[in-house]
Amino acid sequence: VDLSRPERHEVVCGLVSRAARTVFATLRAPHLWSGEHGVAVSRALAETEIYLAWMIQHGDPAFEQFKAYGLGKAQLMAAHMRTLSEELGPDTPESLSSAIGHLDGRLGGDRGAMFREINLDSTFAGISVRQMASEAGLEELYRYVYQPASGVAHGEWWALEDYGMQRCLNPMHLFHSIPSSDPEFPTTPGFGEHLLGCLEAVIERSRAALGLGELGQARIDDDA
Repeated sequence: VDLSRPERHEVVCGLVSRAARTVFATLRAPHLWSGEHGVAVSRALAETEIYLAWMIQHGDPAFEQFKAYGLGKAQLMAAHMRTLSEELGPDTPESLSSAIGHLDGRLGGDRGAMFREINLDSTFAGISVRQMASEAGLEELYRYVYQPASGVAHGEWWALEDYGMQRCLNPMHLFHSIPSSDPEFPTTPGFGEHLLGCLEAVIERSRAALGLGELGQARIDDDA
């Protein structure tokens, strides 16, 4: 770790830790192994791989940019919380006051805010995830994983129709769509293995970002 400029190491490790924790939590909950409920994890892993690949291309400033963007968003969130607290007055719940105190402590309060910019772009890079994927050579990952998964996450009609709707069987009703009454959520046994493969891809990107080489080579070196 370059302690004078630790942003690359911190961002990479933070992203990989989040990815691993998300996968492990999902593996412990097999009822989430479905295109309806588990696809959000696939989306998060694809997004993480795209972020890492893009930042590797753009060097240390990109990792610093990622971190600054997130801290600015946290500062904006704290400001919104304080506004809500002022509106609630004496009825402000303790949980909200505690959250404000936590954020202020992490962000350095008013003094820290003086040196921090709040960026309202949709991503830290100032371009869309699709553009980031294109620049990083990951168009297929975006097209075949991230984009469809985003449709499910955002509740696009095709996803609602596939997962949460069924046809009314009354011919007089012209077979319109109604909410599904099926309480079961079909799962895919291979979904867990799929997530582990996605996580391995993220880890490979993280090793490249930190200059550690490929994971397979590391295993060979360890055995030697």
